[in-house]
This record gives sequence, structure tokens and C-alpha cells, in this order.
Amino acid sequence: MCRLLALLLWLPAWPACAADLWDQLGPAKIGAARAEIAAPLMCSAAGDGHGQVCTASTGTGDTFAGLPVRAVELRFTEERLVRVAVRLSEQHYRALLTFLGTQFGASDDRSFRARGGMAMAEFEAGVHLWEHDGVSLVIEQFAGKIDRSVLTYGSAAAMADLVRSKTSYPRGDRRDL
Repeated sequence: MCRLLALLLWLPAWPACAADLWDQLGPAKIGAARAEIAAPLMCSAAGDGHGQVCTASTGTGDTFAGLPVRAVELRFTEERLVRVAVRLSEQHYRALLTFLGTQFGASDDRSFRARGGMAMAEFEAGVHLWEHDGVSLVIEQFAGKIDRSVLTYGSAAAMADLVRSKTSYPRGDRRDL
């Protein structure tokens, strides 16, 4: 009976004991050696022939900054982590944006008016950027799909194309989603 009670008390606490991916793979890990990354990875050669792209094994209950994640992709160049993309449900975008604001201060707000449904509807699509300690961060509310948000961060060199694409349009511009 005591063992059953101990097991029942332990089970609800187990997910809280699991490490949050923010601690394992967050922006502070950019530049870390691949051997320092404590996550199961499935890797393949990058499409551009430089480095590797890896998918971190995520399961039910895995969180990033306390929020459930759909997928995590890591890019390594010369065995160093240079870029991470964290995919999550759009419903968690606002919470992650608030968390990032707490961590890094005010963002460069590059949100735009998105046109969807053959220009039948318009809505705000959030895009925010930060530069912090040599790491660039970009969070996109609707990353290619209406139900998916993505936080991408990495070294300035690894993020240059993405940052340039997000800053090339005037703030508040109208664009297709």
C-alpha cells in the first residue's frame, strides 16, 4: 500500500522534473560543441553542403520555456551549434513572445498585415527580432502556416539571411501569408 501511495505521489511530479529544452538548447548554447548538447539527435548533411541539420527527439510533455513544442531543428557547422528553430502551436506564440521580452527586453517589432484566403481577409502577423550577446532571435507568429509559430535563433552569420528577409519590408506592410 505504501509503495502504491509513493508511486501515485511521484507520477504527477515526473513531468516537472524533466529538463526544459530552453535550458538544454536555448540561445546560451549557440556556439557550443555538438558533444555538449544533451539531447538525442537525428542528423543529416545540410542541403548547402556545410555542416549538419539535426532534429531533436521531442516527445509528449517536452517544453521550451515552459511551452509545449512540436519540433526542434538544430544546425551545426564544424561541430558547433550555430542555429536552432523551435516550432510550436500558434496558440503559444503570445506566451513565448512575453517570455522572450522578459529575457531580452524590447524587440524590433516587424509585424505586418497578412492577407489570407485570396486577399479576402487581413490580420496582424507578429514578427519580432532581438540581438543579444552575439545571438540573433526571430519569432514568427504564423510561420508558413496559420497554426504554426517558430522561434529561430543563432549566430549573427547563421541568421543573416533570415534577419535580412524580416527587415527588408517596412513595418506594418501588407503581405501575403
